Amino acid sequence: MIKQLFIFVSLIIFFTFSLYAQNASDYFPSAPGFKWFSKTIPFDSLNHLVDSLSYVNIDSFAVNRDYIGKPAKVIISKSGTKETVLKKSYYDTSYVFLDSTNIWNYMSSFPGIDTLSIGIFNTFNGWYSVYRLSQTINSSYTIYTKDTIVNYSGFNTTFTHVVNAKRLADQTISTALGNFLCKKFILTDAIKAKISFFSIPILNVNDTVYIAPGNYIVRDIRPSANVDLSSFGQEAFFIPGSRMDILAPPAILDVNHEEILTKYSAGDSSFAVFNSGSDTIHWNAKVIAGSLWLHLIDSLGTGNGTIRFSYNPNPDNTLRIGLINVVDSNAWASPQIITITQE
Repeated sequence: MIKQLFIFVSLIIFFTFSLYAQNASDYFPSAPGFKWFSKTIPFDSLNHLVDSLSYVNIDSFAVNRDYIGKPAKVIISKSGTKETVLKKSYYDTSYVFLDSTNIWNYMSSFPGIDTLSIGIFNTFNGWYSVYRLSQTINSSYTIYTKDTIVNYSGFNTTFTHVVNAKRLADQTISTALGNFLCKKFILTDAIKAKISFFSIPILNVNDTVYIAPGNYIVRDIRPSANVDLSSFGQEAFFIPGSRMDILAPPAILDVNHEEILTKYSAGDSSFAVFNSGSDTIHWNAKVIAGSLWLHLIDSLGTGNGTIRFSYNPNPDNTLRIGLINVVDSNAWASPQIITITQE
């Protein structure tokens, strides 16, 4: 009886632990090929969102490979407008290591912040356990700290750079992909200077991050931060913040031909319009050059379709070029411009 009771209690403990286990692998896509689409809106100096400066991001879980001593998840990234980003090359790379209940990032210094050229960030690059999923709620931990002593105007000044994190209570948030019960963290990146007995804050950046099961980071809010260098004879400035939110995989407007060659005699032709992404496209077409001899037969539609057009004869037998503009204001890679050459 005692043995059976022991087994029963052990099973309860096992399943209870399994139910509430904070496995890092549960909060990251399971296999390479996964893509994140997101929108980032910058903050101004007063922390008002400036939507006119917004841009979209594409991040791709590219491959698993070792990176500086750890088996890493390699993420490649690019950003731009929704009209142009698809044609851009990936230009940034980041690395994630999943270790039991911890998510490690390979972190590097922020370019352009070391205004005083005192080497605060020289040893910042490295692997750090950033998101500790089993950390006690509302408790803080230090990710990185470094002191740099510099003689400034005859005084020894200690510059302290510290990155702290705090796990907050899990929070359900609504996103374009649905509702997620997220792990929530606030990261604080701070620099202060100590001269004699005086401590002078220089920089304090707070970053609130939401991590969703199977998706990794789905929201990241980092307000703008002021950098006060007045004590060192330099002007204060601010580091622009931003808000990033995950997007649903977008509709991507595409066509099967960007250039079409027609005859001198009258006739008709067509090209296909389709969605090479997700969601649904709602397109409309318009002749924007050559309207005297080009005529659309199909000018709007929903979903994949065919745009047909006719053209008048060219009695002069001279080269002339027309343009058809295909637009879906909600789709990425829109508009598409089709060049019609008659020769």
